[in-house]
Amino acid sequence: MKWHLCLVISVLITSLSARADEQHTTIHNPPLVEVYHAQDSLSPYKERRADHGFMISINSENFLPKNYISTLDNSIYTDLYEESPIAIMGVEFSYKYNFSMGSMGLGLGYGMGSISSNFSGEERELSITRPFGSATYIMDNLFSEPYVAPYAELKVWQISVEEKSPTDKFDAQTDMGFTYSVGALIQLNILDQDASEGATHNYGLENTYLDVFMAKTTQTQGSEDADTESDFSFGAGIRLEF
Repeated sequence: MKWHLCLVISVLITSLSARADEQHTTIHNPPLVEVYHAQDSLSPYKERRADHGFMISINSENFLPKNYISTLDNSIYTDLYEESPIAIMGVEFSYKYNFSMGSMGLGLGYGMGSISSNFSGEERELSITRPFGSATYIMDNLFSEPYVAPYAELKVWQISVEEKSPTDKFDAQTDMGFTYSVGALIQLNILDQDASEGATHNYGLENTYLDVFMAKTTQTQGSEDADTESDFSFGAGIRLEF
């Protein structure tokens, strides 16, 4: 009888010990899950930025072709519209290559604008459309964050011109011309740091910039082209970097 009792107790102790070992193994050896991040969104821009990216730009430029002569009646621009510029609204998409001295961008864009006036005694309207390609150099690697990033940009375009009066209409397209721009990108991330870090982590939005610049448009080489030359004029917009 005592022998049977000892055997039962021994079996119970062995069973409890095995169960305890099983629980111990389960608690202290959970399955491992590895999570990889392409970048650390909390690191400074200078450390986290990749070699390649792209930018989206939306801006407005004050274009004043003061030497433009109307084809309808040979009136000069200032006789028709005074010194009022044409607000050219533009959008641009560009590829961006980052390196130690800053970044280079190649882009495509489109701009358009119009002005109307009855300063000459009758209602007149001048419309401009301007598809373009661009090359940009940005000094955005000077500091850990690009709080201010100076840049220079060259645009190559063709301008389509349309004139209207109450009795007549004219339209034409110029040869290729150039616009030179110098400006600065002012980082807006600091206005809401938490939201900026979340946008970087979730959507890859590296920077939001206020874009301020001065632009000068040259005359084309076409002998029959309208005079599109302008002095330096101001412009501003928003650039998003991904």
